[in-house]
Amino acid sequence: MLKAGRKIRDAQVDSYVLFYVVQGEVIVTRNEEPARLLENQVFITEPAIVSLEAVNGARLMGIRISTGHDESDG
Repeated sequence: MLKAGRKIRDAQVDSYVLFYVVQGEVIVTRNEEPARLLENQVFITEPAIVSLEAVNGARLMGIRISTGHDESDG
């Protein structure tokens, strides 16, 4: 649960990630471009700098999508 007004600051994401908003509302910023996501919406990002901010509290699910070329995969 990400409480209202709480943020996850900029992080370098080195793979594709699918974010699903289970409950609430969140602002996802990818490479300084914000997008507002509501409950049951999905956001998919390519490798980028990503941050999250809960508008009114949010439950999120994030799924990393391996391309088979990720450095962390060996």
